Amino acid sequence: MKNLKLYGLCILVFAVAVGIMSCGISEDNSTYTAITVSPKNIIVSGVASPGISTRQFSAFGTLDGAQIDLTKTGFIRWSSSNENVATISSAGLATLLTKGETTITATDTQVGISGTAYLNVQTSTPSSLNITPADPTRDLANKTQQFAASVVLLDTSAVDVTAFATWSSSNLSVATIANTPGIAGNGLATFSDTPGATTITATVTLTTAAGTTSTHTKTSILTTVIP
Repeated sequence: MKNLKLYGLCILVFAVAVGIMSCGISEDNSTYTAITVSPKNIIVSGVASPGISTRQFSAFGTLDGAQIDLTKTGFIRWSSSNENVATISSAGLATLLTKGETTITATDTQVGISGTAYLNVQTSTPSSLNITPADPTRDLANKTQQFAASVVLLDTSAVDVTAFATWSSSNLSVATIANTPGIAGNGLATFSDTPGATTITATVTLTTAAGTTSTHTKTSILTTVIP
């Protein structure tokens, strides 16, 4: 009888524990509004040897406005859209293989929502940052001007970084500029009705294979005139 009671108690404790765990997982995951991957957008330069350089990615769930690290929960499935460029382990560790670009995706298998990050691998090292158009003059009637930013490497190739550069305008009374890295329309300047000049600035932070970072900035003066 004593053993039976003990067995019953064990079942009860196990059931309560499982119930608490299940409730905790359900309660937490049901309120996630998004999964974000960090680093969000990254260019790794100077990758000379395949399979030597790695980059750790992390996944975060947005829970009631707070960021919860999900990387080590066991619920995240990682994938790389181009495994010729980089593979990624179940722990979010990417191994860089060759020059190119890939999208890293983290999917929460409990709730089925995903987040992505852009990874660009380069064998050369950065030389400069360019903005186009350079110092344009535009009629106010044009209303907008899309700016583009590219990193020029020592091997003379260029990488378009428009989408995840940080953009700013020095004179908002002349023009504003979209600063929404990772979202379509980043770098789009919108003119006001007041003619004048403003300095458009693009900033990009790059990572080397050795793990160091470098920040590159370039400006372009936008002048708007009455047609």
